[in-house]
Amino acid sequence: MKKIYVVTVVFFLYTVQSFNAQTNWSLHSYDDSPKLLVNVNGFQFFVNTIYSGLVGNTGSFLDTTIVFGVSQNGKIKFKHTVPLSEYVNIKSSIKTLDNQLLIVGEYLNSCDVIGNNKTCLIMKIDTIGTAQFMQTPTLTYTTGNGFAQAYTSVIQKPDSSFLVFSSDYLHHYSKSGILTSVQSHSLGSVNASAITSNSTIIASHSSSSYPSINSLSILDLTGTVIITNTVTNAYSKFMQNSLGDYYGLTSNHLIEKINSSLTTINTSSLSQGSFLINDFDILSDTIYACGKNSSNHSAILKFDKNLTSQYINTLPNPNYNFTSISCQTNSLNIVANDWATNSASTNTL
Repeated sequence: MKKIYVVTVVFFLYTVQSFNAQTNWSLHSYDDSPKLLVNVNGFQFFVNTIYSGLVGNTGSFLDTTIVFGVSQNGKIKFKHTVPLSEYVNIKSSIKTLDNQLLIVGEYLNSCDVIGNNKTCLIMKIDTIGTAQFMQTPTLTYTTGNGFAQAYTSVIQKPDSSFLVFSSDYLHHYSKSGILTSVQSHSLGSVNASAITSNSTIIASHSSSSYPSINSLSILDLTGTVIITNTVTNAYSKFMQNSLGDYYGLTSNHLIEKINSSLTTINTSSLSQGSFLINDFDILSDTIYACGKNSSNHSAILKFDKNLTSQYINTLPNPNYNFTSISCQTNSLNIVANDWATNSASTNTL
């Protein structure tokens, strides 16, 4: 269900060097929460949506989704508005092999209703803000639960083509954005996926049954399942370190280390109290995360490869919400919003 009210928030891009001092940040006034920060050789992409609320007697939404490009010192280089008339929910974004951004999502022209079709989006953008391609296919509703298909996750294969998951299908796109084939799968709703170092796919997926059953699977590049394991939580993100270890962000805001049998072997532990992790990234086999504690204070967290806490830096102002993080050599980049005010002062991290 969409929001029918308007909130004004502020979001920031922080560049943190030496992990203890804020050196650069930029402040922008847009609505709602920035997300999906992606580092492309020091250049940062993230997406944000401006919510308009209901417009006119028809109850239409005129929300706008924007892809931002930000330089290494936190300055906006471009704002690319997704050219659709209503809100596009970007579900997944990846750095491409040619150092650009690929996003997939769904066009929310109405609430999900049994029998409705769904318009989806796949778009590739370069670092000057030019769309290299954009497709908006309309997917028919599923035969399983009757609700509309939607693009939920994407990976890029070693040959530079793309595989996009929807609820029941795997969509194959060429590197230039041409849909080449569609095949069914039996995974259910795919929450997140990632390409692995040995050119397989790790995917989190949930059944349409009630209560939903969460599973992890490894697939080959044709979409064939190699191994599956039932798990407690769904995952929203996967990464792999240089040692081949898998890490996933769970639906209850923890990071888990997962072995090749898809069994959890470590969970992020914090002796300093309870934190909800919103996002994480990996640099030199060290895990950096952002989130907030039980007092609603945002924090940067650092873990070793076994997810033992090594460092926590908490902001004193409880209004800031760190939503996404990316790593590069000698610095971390974080986008955040401030739900309480339209202005803010600089804070030392």
